[in-house]
Amino acid sequence: FDTKFGALNPYAIYYGLTSIVLGLVWFVALSTAQLFYFVTRNRFDKKRRIPVFLSHVWGTLLLRMTRNFPVMENRDVLLDFYK
Repeated sequence: FDTKFGALNPYAIYYGLTSIVLGLVWFVALSTAQLFYFVTRNRFDKKRRIPVFLSHVWGTLLLRMTRNFPVMENRDVLLDFYK
């Protein structure tokens, strides 16, 4: 598809829409975590691990849903190499 910004293929549209939808869910989750910290007055989870976990889940879901998650090939060769 030709646009004024350049050409888009169907995969680019799929990836863009997926990242936007997951980004909205991620934003809601982080906003909920922020509200949780406000209500508990930062007494729980002092190292702020919940937002980091939510960000990791968002990134992993995006990679899995768009089939971009890296696949390790020749793992047996690496295991032999690092013995």
